This record gives sequence, structure tokens and C-alpha cells, in this order.
Amino acid sequence: DYKGRLEVIINFANACINNSRLDAFGFTADITISDLCPDYGSNFIVKAIFDTTHRLKDRSQIRVRLLDLYDKVLTLKNEQKVDLTKESVEICHYTRVENLKHLVKPAKRGSTPAYLRLFNAAYMNDPSEGKVFDRLMLRCSGCEMRQSDSDHHRGNRLYHSYGYSSTYLGSFSASVDSLPMWVQYGNGGLGCCLIFDQDFFDKDEPFGDPESLGLAVPDSEEQAASAEVKEKERYVLYKVEYISEDGDYRHKDILCHIAELYHEIDGLTDRLAQSSKEKIRRIADNILDQIRFLFKEEDYAHEREYRVVKSSFAPLCDEGARSGEVPHLYIEFKRPLRYKEVILGPKVKDPSEVAPYLHYTGKVKRITKSLVKYQ
Repeated sequence: DYKGRLEVIINFANACINNSRLDAFGFTADITISDLCPDYGSNFIVKAIFDTTHRLKDRSQIRVRLLDLYDKVLTLKNEQKVDLTKESVEICHYTRVENLKHLVKPAKRGSTPAYLRLFNAAYMNDPSEGKVFDRLMLRCSGCEMRQSDSDHHRGNRLYHSYGYSSTYLGSFSASVDSLPMWVQYGNGGLGCCLIFDQDFFDKDEPFGDPESLGLAVPDSEEQAASAEVKEKERYVLYKVEYISEDGDYRHKDILCHIAELYHEIDGLTDRLAQSSKEKIRRIADNILDQIRFLFKEEDYAHEREYRVVKSSFAPLCDEGARSGEVPHLYIEFKRPLRYKEVILGPKVKDPSEVAPYLHYTGKVKRITKSLVKYQ
């Protein structure tokens, strides 16, 4: 029952891979991972990997590759992480003026707090969402993602094919008071642009989500440390990278390594029972989903987008908020909302009618009107 740092297990897996000594990882074959490990909060994926594979004959071979995949994906994701306290950039979110009653609410006892919503990746405006990442994997190594494999039709990969994902995204932008953004996201200039304080987002977060990996968060008294993971949700911004059709791109070496590991894991699961195969592939797919949506087509580069990426298999449903609309799945960005500034759109006719309510809430430091010339 291993209670040491999970980072040691990850580093051991890396050493086995880097020195072509995968057999050495057999040393861990009979280890079970305790959720009392001091770095469980940030590395609970390690426990999910060990728990899922503990009955498999070739568990050490699968574990070492899954752990290395996790490490490489985490490394790439961290390279896209943004700490706004060290960046001279303002982050904003465009929306309709009528949404202000939901996003800027006065603090009243007994009232429901205002939260942003992170919507399922299937609803993103770019039809190539997630596919750019798959294309990069193919380009750098030629390893197929096997989305057409009939075995995967009962697993997580089928859902990607039909636009479903366990990933939920919050989209933000560094393009403050921008004409293209007003047109596309600011209700044709009739909306507003919400600018967040520099300390609104977190600097670091646990990787993934225990529930999305099939790992229940225990609530017994002696395992209280792991229960805290869910209570302290953190929200980190990651910069979206824009990829041209034929141009060069960053992260090529690490993406090739990721593609190679994914292909090897795929091959190792071929001879497993269907239930084990699906569980392992779900873990691999959820690991990749942590970076899958951080790559977009170059056509969207003007958006200067930043994203919050979260995983969940227990979303909420808006029940079709607008008449005739198909219900959408979302999770809540559970953080009290305050704003550095609210910019009213260039086509908002009576800003003076909106400003009193925003001042009344006490949640907005500054209220201005767009300087963009737009009729």
C-alpha cells in the first residue's frame, strides 16, 4: 500500500521509458496506490491507472506507458498555462447585455450566487474543435487514432466521433474591445465585454478530475485529504495555439512522443477483455482531452483565445433555456464573479440605463462604452 509521493512513481516510469528498460517497471506490479499520498491532489491519475490495471497480467507494460503519456501531456499543458499576475494582458468574455442579470448579481442572503458556465466541447463555434489536435498527431508520427475501430464504438472514442466529450470549456479572450469579437460574440455590438481581475484565475490545478476517470473521491474520515480535492476547485487559464494547415508548429517533438505512446497503449489493449480495454482507453482518451482543445485553426487567431479546461461525467443541463433550443450540458465555474471593468458594446443605445444596476451590485469597478466605430 504505497503512501509515498506519486511523483516518484511517475519519474520511475520516465526512467524506464528513457533507458529502454520497460521490464524494470515490473517492480511495481503488486503495488496499490493509497489516496493518502502527499501529492494525490495533483496526481490522482496515477491511482486511477493502478486501480484500473491491477488485475491485468501485463499491467506493468500498460502502466508505464500510461504514466509516461500522462507526464508528457501534463508537461505540454503546463507550457500553455498562463499566470495573469505575471502577464501584461487583460482577459475578457463577451456576452449579451441581457445576460448581465445572471453574471453580475448583488450579494443577497439566500440568493443564488452568479457563476459562469463551462459548456460541453461539442458546442464550440469551430467545427474542427479537437480535430486539429488529431491532425497534429497524424502529421507528426502517422499514428492513427483508430476512431473507426468497431471495438471503440462501445467506448469513449465513439462519442468524440459524434461530437460528445466529457470535456467542458470556458472561453475567454485577450482581444478587448475588438470589432470582430463584437460582431461574433457581442451580439453584433449590442452586447458587453466583461474584463476580469488579474487574480480571478488560479495559477495551478490538479490534473483532470477523479470522477471523469472512474475514480471515486472517498469521504471517510481518515481519507479527508482526498475529499478536499473536490472542495477546492481551481480554474487555470491555458493559451490556445493556432495551427496553420501546412506551417510549422511548437511542441512537435513532445506531440510525436505522445502519439507514439498512444499507439502503443492501443496495441497493448487489443488482446484484453472488452471491459478492461474500454477502461484503459477511456483513461488514455481523458488524458489527451486535457490538451485536445488547446489547438485551433489559424483562421481563429484573431480571437486570441484562452481556455479553462475541466472534465466531468456529472454535468448540469439547462433544460433548453431559450424556447425551442435543444438542452445544453454545462458545469459551473464556481467562483464569485467580480469584474475589473464592463465595456458596453458600440451599438448599445442607452448605456446610462445599464450602468445604475451594475453599480448597485457592487461587483464592477468600472463601466465604460466601447470605442469601436460600428454602426
